[in-house]
Amino acid sequence: MLPLVEFTYNNSFHASIGMTPFKALYGRKCRTPLYWFKEGESMIVGPEIIL
Repeated sequence: MLPLVEFTYNNSFHASIGMTPFKALYGRKCRTPLYWFKEGESMIVGPEIIL
């Protein structure tokens, strides 16, 4: 459970730095398995992929 808490913390917006800690460290948004397409690229996910 702790890795999930750490992941959530690192990808939550922090007002003190004006971004997520992940973006502050790596200079980009975190790409999770649900969002493995490039920024600016759109992707339609059908129900057969989600199920």
